[in-house]
Amino acid sequence: MFTKTIGHLSTRVENNTTYIVLTGDFDSSLNEPFDNLVLELTSEGIKDIIVDLELCTFLYSVGVGKIVALYKKLEKIEDSSFSVSNPDDRIKKLLHLVNLDFLIK
Repeated sequence: MFTKTIGHLSTRVENNTTYIVLTGDFDSSLNEPFDNLVLELTSEGIKDIIVDLELCTFLYSVGVGKIVALYKKLEKIEDSSFSVSNPDDRIKKLLHLVNLDFLIK
């Protein structure tokens, strides 16, 4: 398993799937680090990504937007997969309200 940490973001690779683990609030302070991480991962040809929200305490609208952008980016890549995992009940409700609950794995 490979692990990399950048501030409140970390990644790990298990069985050819890359997990982006968010710790704390996913707010505007993570805009640039998240974008840079996604660019790095997709530039390396990584096509299977799960955003792990187990340690995410709050998902602001900017975080929702970043999740949607990553989903749309991977949707265009053949044989790719994307999902979110381990959201707490508040985040599940938010994802349901914005019709993104289909991403929950």
